[in-house]
Amino acid sequence: MRLLIVEDQSDLADTLEEVLDAFGHNARTVYSGSAALLVASDFLPDIIICDLAMPGLDGLTLCRALRSRPELARTQFIAWSGYVDPDLEEEALESGFDEVLHKPVSVECWERLLGSACRLPLGA
Repeated sequence: MRLLIVEDQSDLADTLEEVLDAFGHNARTVYSGSAALLVASDFLPDIIICDLAMPGLDGLTLCRALRSRPELARTQFIAWSGYVDPDLEEEALESGFDEVLHKPVSVECWERLLGSACRLPLGA
């Protein structure tokens, strides 16, 4: 699968990209919401993994903006956040995210989540 990682903490983002590449996926990383706006429509990811709390364009606003693009209609959106807040989780789902994960996310969790996504039709 093609995965776009949107995360302002470069070490964390780069590590996740390495893990996803090791699983056999094509992962690409950007370090800001504004960079994701520029890259997403050309890269056409199957899944976007996005931090919620980023400076500038936050994950909630980014998700709403990308969800409005027809070419990304089948893309799955996964939020991940260091904040465990039920209100934020609800807001993320209302903004268009399909799943909300809390950092740190284990390698096993990524394997299960992406393994399930590989078996489902995208956009399901």
